[in-house]
Amino acid sequence: NVSFRQSDSLSAPMGFVKGEVEIELARPALVRSSLAGWLPLAYQATKLELLYSANEHGRSLAQLYAKCGKTKHTITLVEVLQTGTTIGMFATHAWRVNSRIYGDGECFLFRARPEPKCFKWRPTDTGIIDDAQNEALMEQFQVGREDYISMGGNKDATNG
Repeated sequence: NVSFRQSDSLSAPMGFVKGEVEIELARPALVRSSLAGWLPLAYQATKLELLYSANEHGRSLAQLYAKCGKTKHTITLVEVLQTGTTIGMFATHAWRVNSRIYGDGECFLFRARPEPKCFKWRPTDTGIIDDAQNEALMEQFQVGREDYISMGGNKDATNG
């Protein structure tokens, strides 16, 4: 775990702040280029700064909340072990333990490697809520509990 729009053409790679702990998962230029293209315009030129690393700070949600709990607009990268795959999410609100869902429609999930791809929230086509339970599930922008974090979802639980 590391916390810090697929466009038709690649954007310039986002820069990063060099700190005591090396940024590994966001080091490849392709990852940073993809992120720059997917982020809201106001954040595309932002430099990445490592706030939390499971390798450095321990594999603990309490540590993730402590390190990221005061920072909005974070990118979380997760390495899927033994696959070469890196997935992630862009969160608009600071991560915190909360019994309610938070965040907004600018939150998104993505695959950074291999073959970068962004999965953005889409409102229902009709705007009519005919299945309130499914609608609530689809709009789980950010969920922060003591034992897990999550973002997104769908009716058959294959996303998010």
